[in-house]
Amino acid sequence: MTEETQIPAAEHDVKQETVAKAQEMGKKLTGFLGGLAEKAKNLDVKELTEKAKQKVNEVKDKASELSAGKTENTIPSRETISGDQMKQLFETVSKTADEFPNVVSAVLADIMQGKQLSLKMKFGNSSEASFVAVSEKNICHFVKNSDQYLAFIYPVSRIGGFSLLPPRGEVAGRLTIFLKNNEIKLALGSLESYVRALILYKKLRELIEK
Repeated sequence: MTEETQIPAAEHDVKQETVAKAQEMGKKLTGFLGGLAEKAKNLDVKELTEKAKQKVNEVKDKASELSAGKTENTIPSRETISGDQMKQLFETVSKTADEFPNVVSAVLADIMQGKQLSLKMKFGNSSEASFVAVSEKNICHFVKNSDQYLAFIYPVSRIGGFSLLPPRGEVAGRLTIFLKNNEIKLALGSLESYVRALILYKKLRELIEK
């Protein structure tokens, strides 16, 4: 066999090997894509939808938290406000009745069943407001939930303590009411809401100590 006939034969072998490798790679790729397609067929669309909703709600909750962390206007620090100014604020806030949305008022009536309320107060800003109502035995906290308000009802006897942070500058304050297995957080975006928090704190302390 001459050198001229050996070279084409070697090239033929290389081509055959390349074709075989390509076919093998094609089979593997087909199998991989087929596996993905099978997994895709088995995906629960409802589960994906629920996960998407959960992620959207997480983003909304974070946005609400950031929004609630800002004051309505720039607020001077508490130590710069005189005693007379605070006294005037207490008198004004005490005489002002906070209006509840109709849906909150209706559900509150269902919960209380004619029992007398000691306090009704609004906290937070206009877009992310929450509402608190206090009776002799219970504290109700209404939080926005889509186009509804979710009602949390706690016995006053479960309150274990409080923390209070006044608003300052552009940073909102916060009143936290600690319960045995939960807590109520109320954003204080103005001096008026800070005074509301003080009035609420005083009333709850009176009920606890009865």
